[in-house]
Amino acid sequence: MMMPNIALIATALVLAIVMVIMAIDIRMIFERLMLFRRIIGEYPAPLRRLFWRQFAWIGFPYGQLVSLIFWLLIAFPTACQLARLAMAPA
Repeated sequence: MMMPNIALIATALVLAIVMVIMAIDIRMIFERLMLFRRIIGEYPAPLRRLFWRQFAWIGFPYGQLVSLIFWLLIAFPTACQLARLAMAPA
């Protein structure tokens, strides 16, 4: 019977967890953008454009964006490690 590769399983689990965290960050960013869009929906077009410009500087969820970039930087080497472990001879 062949022994399971523990490093391969652990790397796959870490990558899955990182991808779940990234999906949550993306959902939070879009949720915030859609909420702001609904709030300013009834204003006239020039005022909406002004609000969007201000939102980009003041209200955009930069914390989630930085978190997403961090997790993307973690996900790439983890995926490379997973591929290296999967292609290694048993």
